[in-house]
Amino acid sequence: MANASQPLQKKKNLQTCRRHGNARRLLKCRSSSSSSSSRFTVDDLPPRDVIIVGGGAHGAATAHELSSQQRGASRKVSLAVVESSLTPAHSRSSSGGESRIFRLTDTKSHYASMAFEALPLWRELERQSGAELLRTTGCLDIVDEQSLEDALRTSESAGATVETLTGDEIAKRTQGAINLKSLETRYGGIYERSGGINNPKTVMNSYYRLLREKYKQRVKVLSGHSLIELEDYGSSFSLLLKRHNPGMLEAPFARISCEQLVFTAAAANPLLMSRFFGWRSLRESCVIQKMSYGFWRVQDLSRKAMEQIPVWRLLPSQEDQSRSIKDGGVVRCYGFPIHEHDGFSKVAPHDLHTSIPYPAEDSDLLFLAQGERKPDDDILRDVHESVVSRMLGGKLEFAADGAHSCLYTVTDDREFVLDYVPGVERGRAVVSICCQGSGFKHTPLIGSAIRDMVMMHGGDLVGAGGVVNLNLFRADRESLGGGDKVAAKL
Repeated sequence: MANASQPLQKKKNLQTCRRHGNARRLLKCRSSSSSSSSRFTVDDLPPRDVIIVGGGAHGAATAHELSSQQRGASRKVSLAVVESSLTPAHSRSSSGGESRIFRLTDTKSHYASMAFEALPLWRELERQSGAELLRTTGCLDIVDEQSLEDALRTSESAGATVETLTGDEIAKRTQGAINLKSLETRYGGIYERSGGINNPKTVMNSYYRLLREKYKQRVKVLSGHSLIELEDYGSSFSLLLKRHNPGMLEAPFARISCEQLVFTAAAANPLLMSRFFGWRSLRESCVIQKMSYGFWRVQDLSRKAMEQIPVWRLLPSQEDQSRSIKDGGVVRCYGFPIHEHDGFSKVAPHDLHTSIPYPAEDSDLLFLAQGERKPDDDILRDVHESVVSRMLGGKLEFAADGAHSCLYTVTDDREFVLDYVPGVERGRAVVSICCQGSGFKHTPLIGSAIRDMVMMHGGDLVGAGGVVNLNLFRADRESLGGGDKVAAKL
């Protein structure tokens, strides 16, 4: 620990910064806690080549990829991971819980292709960690018979090996656990055998165990630290961090510098881009979706069958979705076999979400901690009446404490953001918003793509990220306000 007992005077303005170095600009922002006094104690931490802001799944994957590829590499990097929570996989994080669907089927072929390429990376991570991170159950997409051919063509174009099933065949395969006869429209299914369940809790524990044990000489994990000030000196960045739970010999703040930055802070990224880089249109182009989901208790006679069903998605016809639940309408949703909680099956709606706009001011995300997280009982009631009680044959009953919710970020065009930060010298800062409610299954692939972008240090994006077509996720696309043309403003 350096200089813990010596108060450091905050830089007063950009001119002061220039007198003490070649600072190009001051990228705000001092929080109320740091601006309440003109003097405070700061620990100076050893500089790092790369700092990753956001220690969720994609941040941890990036740190792992940058560390694990260094043997024999021409450039070796030192890393720090800055994570605001004390435990990155806490229940309210984007990487919390124990179940996410992994599937090779998708209505957008580029996401299906990415999942196909992510599959061997998951298996390699399992080999390194010695833990099961992807439980194979198969994945069943239930679609109306008129849409079967289109869904089959999309899946096969991504390289998935699939088979079509009739409603009767689905009932036979699942021992009657999934019965489509009670639905108004005739439905069939597309079955893909590589689908399954990612366990975020195990994934996060595995990543951080590898970082702390195998790569501890190169990686520093700063849990319980929030970024409150960022300064750009042209060839380096300086970050002021607030410690949420400082130790007895630690100052309440820490400063650390780096050459390159990576932002993988999930829901906080739009706020960070607006606050530190003036990219306000990104915040305006993103919303936080609250998804309510539930756990249904499985009757004893159906338990064996429900343990063995594949993960499934029900993709009803437009006609069925438009009808009221009372008139036979069906909610688009997805579900799991018994997995996360013994004796319970998890079911969640696909589209019935509550949109939460980002705050107008550059505040933190504490506004999400209160009533915004309360599950929507009406949505879960619709799921039960239209799907669980009909398609699952009444074999499940809703648990009294089974209602939950989770939050994730979506862009207006429902595409990822994965690019260099607009307005910063190319290659020095990377931003990743790969959520959209289905980004977890791509985790190791996203980590490898960001690794390539960092190691190329601003080179041509063609070829970076391997199979990931980064041109689809550019920061300057019109749907995101063209990156606010930040480069011209700064």
